[in-house]
Amino acid sequence: IREATADAIAEADDPKELAVELMRRTGDWEHNWERIARTEIQGAYNEGRVMSAIESYGQEAQIAKITETGACRHCVRLHRGSDGNPNVFEVKQLIDNGTNVGKPKSSWQATIWPVHPNCRCDTVVVPPGLIVGEFGQLERPE
Repeated sequence: IREATADAIAEADDPKELAVELMRRTGDWEHNWERIARTEIQGAYNEGRVMSAIESYGQEAQIAKITETGACRHCVRLHRGSDGNPNVFEVKQLIDNGTNVGKPKSSWQATIWPVHPNCRCDTVVVPPGLIVGEFGQLERPE
């Protein structure tokens, strides 16, 4: 899966193209490969954003996770504060949280990787001195 995902990202394939490639490589045409493809591509995107943040701002880099339209209650709980604005996390915290794979939903945490399969919540780098507005826009504090 990782090799096929890397190839798909290098070739700018979409999840449907990756899903077909996964079907071809595994010979399993019954599995929901498109769900896996979407999650893998989103995860690789998230990791790239985090790596870019670390390169630019070091280990103190901060990340906000912006919930997609119609996000599930778990993503809203993990990624939005009580004021409705996105939570901002230190990269180290997200790395330390690992993934939510195999954990009960009640134990899910904000992570670099998508919270759950099909999660398309965005990953935004928050440069020092800026805050994140309700819709993910970067702003200077008033």
